[in-house]
Amino acid sequence: MMNQNHSVHKILLNLAMILLGNTIYALAVTMFILPGGLITGGTTGLALFFFHQFGLPVTAFVSVFNVVMFLLGLWVLGKKFALTTLVSTFFYPLVLGIFQQIPVLTQFTHDRMLCAVYAGLMIGFAIGIVIRA
Repeated sequence: MMNQNHSVHKILLNLAMILLGNTIYALAVTMFILPGGLITGGTTGLALFFFHQFGLPVTAFVSVFNVVMFLLGLWVLGKKFALTTLVSTFFYPLVLGIFQQIPVLTQFTHDRMLCAVYAGLMIGFAIGIVIRA
């Protein structure tokens, strides 16, 4: 029984860390990447490119792209990948969309250098948390 409780505790802790990492990443994008007119790598980078070029909403692009990549990952990498990725696939665009609706989050600085430094620190920290979990 003790071993099973430890396993559930570990799963919940990993889930909490994944949510925390995704939340910090979404905050970095909302607070520094978008106001600074910067682009990141990965799905968010592609979304920002399409936003700047065509006005496509970042949250919509991230949501659709993540679902497509999730299904491809499920097919290629299997169920274990799918279960660990499912949370980020849906949570990140959700929290990003929520943060984008809070105007004060976009008003910290518009200095591109500060935006790049702060976003880099936050995104690096966020990805580290998610990978560690």
